[in-house]
Amino acid sequence: VGRGKGAPTSSSVSFSMTTGTGTDRLMLVGVSWNCLTTDRTVSSATFTPSGGSALPLTLVITQQYTWPTNNYRYTAIYSLLAPPSGVAGTVAIPFSDAVANGIVAGAANFAGVNQTNPLGTPVGAVGTGTNSRPSVNLTGLNGNEVVFDSVFMGASATTQSITADSPQSTLWSINGWTSGSSFNTLGAASYKEVTDTSTTMSWTNTGYTSTTTRWAIAAVPINPSTAAVDHTVTFDANGGTGTMAPQVANVPTALTA
Repeated sequence: VGRGKGAPTSSSVSFSMTTGTGTDRLMLVGVSWNCLTTDRTVSSATFTPSGGSALPLTLVITQQYTWPTNNYRYTAIYSLLAPPSGVAGTVAIPFSDAVANGIVAGAANFAGVNQTNPLGTPVGAVGTGTNSRPSVNLTGLNGNEVVFDSVFMGASATTQSITADSPQSTLWSINGWTSGSSFNTLGAASYKEVTDTSTTMSWTNTGYTSTTTRWAIAAVPINPSTAAVDHTVTFDANGGTGTMAPQVANVPTALTA
C-alpha cells in the first residue's frame, strides 16, 4: 500500500508505490480532497514505473459532497488494470489548480482479478452532521467479490479519526496536513470480501462533533478471475452416480505490496 498527502493550496499529490506480484493484478487508487468554495478537479492520474513511461489510470467514480451548494469536497477511485509485476514507481495526481484545504491519496494492489471485467458497478453516498458515520450500500452482487471504498471526511478539529467497521480491513486513514489546526481533510480506504448479494461499507468516527461535519464515500466491487458455478451437477458414470459440488470462485486478494 502506498499513500501521500498534499498541504493546503497544493495543486498535486504524489507518492511511491510498488506493484504486486500475484497473477491477474489490479491497482486501485483512492483520492480525497477539499476545495472549500472554489472547485478543483483531477487533471490526470498516472503510475510511472521507475525508468519507464507513465501509465494512465482510469477513473472509476467521483463522489462529491453536494449540499449545501458551493461545497466542493470529493472522494474518487481510479484503477490500473494489469500493472507490471513487482515494480517500484510513483503515483501522481495533478489537479486543475491549487486545492484550498489539501489532498489525501493512497493505492492498493489486488490479485486474482477478472482481467476482462475487473469491476462491478461503483456507488457513492454523502452525509453531514454531528458524529455522522460514512456508509454506502451495494446491491446486485454475486457474493464472491471484494469491495474497495474511498472516503472523504472533514470538520474543524485536529484530533478526529475514523475506523473501518468490521469485517472491513483499513488500508489507510490519514488526517491530512496539520500545522496548528486541521485543514478539514481526512482520507481513508478499506476493503472486505463479500459473501452475499448486498453489503454495506461503513466507518465509525471519533472527534467529529461539529454539525458541519461533511463526508463522501465511494465504493466499487472487484470481480474474481474465475466465476463461481451456481448449480450442482449429478451425473451417471459406468453405472454409478456421483455429484459435482458447485465450484468455489477465486476471490480477489489484497496484496501487501
